[in-house]
Amino acid sequence: MSLPKSVQAQAEAARQHFEAKPENPEEQPPADPAPEGGERNPQEEPPAPDEPKPEEKTQPADDPAKHEPKAEDPDALYWKHRFQVIQGKYNREIPALRQENDELKQQAADKDRRIAELEQQAPTADGSGLSDEQIAQFRTTFGEDLVDFVERMVTQRAPAPQADTGNTRELQERLERLESEKQEDAQARFWVNLEQAVPTFREVNADPKFHQFLAQFDPQTGKQRQQTLSEAQQALDAKGVADIFRAYLNQAAPAPRPTVPEEQVEPRTTRATEAPQGKKLWTRADINQFYRDKTAGRYGAEEAERLEADIFAAQREGRVR
Repeated sequence: MSLPKSVQAQAEAARQHFEAKPENPEEQPPADPAPEGGERNPQEEPPAPDEPKPEEKTQPADDPAKHEPKAEDPDALYWKHRFQVIQGKYNREIPALRQENDELKQQAADKDRRIAELEQQAPTADGSGLSDEQIAQFRTTFGEDLVDFVERMVTQRAPAPQADTGNTRELQERLERLESEKQEDAQARFWVNLEQAVPTFREVNADPKFHQFLAQFDPQTGKQRQQTLSEAQQALDAKGVADIFRAYLNQAAPAPRPTVPEEQVEPRTTRATEAPQGKKLWTRADINQFYRDKTAGRYGAEEAERLEADIFAAQREGRVR
């Protein structure tokens, strides 16, 4: 905003007045007192610097640090990686899940349709082929008792539902195989235990005298030994079989002949010693035959003991020839 012309003229006159050189340079005019009341001459104020226009404002120098790429935060990198992994997994699995869902829906629809078809083809609940209305009519016509009786007969004669023969047959075969293996294992253990108890049972079984022994009856059980042996073998009772073999071996074993001490042996005499009257004379052949017969079981226990005692007495009394 410009000043009024009158003010401008006064200012110009004052400027010329003060710019004029004084005649006496040493005499300086006194300075004008400062205007009272804080009034200031606009001409005396220094001109204000030109304010830059908005469009002329100085632009700050480009900071090269602003153009450098900022280092990403490790947390940001982690979550970015997580997002990319989840996004890839989502893009890969969602189509497969959608396809599987469609297939399951289709299968469910097929099953529902099949169930509906079977329900339409299925007979009535009682299996007689009659509707509920017909059965109710028969009950009215023929009576409750007769209709109930016929229903029970139909139910009893109705064929039972066929089981899953394939699985049943497979299970049956497995059970039979397990039973066979178990039986074979038991038989093997039976023969092993029997051989440990009686190592010579095969040789004894081939002896005809053993079969004669089996044909006899056991006085303790009252049963024939052959029957007892067969029952024990069928039950795979190795101990029971071994007991029979041991009983035969103990009976067939010859009793140990007692040895006569040398000091008790009578010296030979050149003349025959007269035997006590009424006692038997024994020969070496008779004694040998006695022990053979005893081993063969031809003597009872009491008789064998009596004869053997007589032999010992004959040796002491000189009745052995």
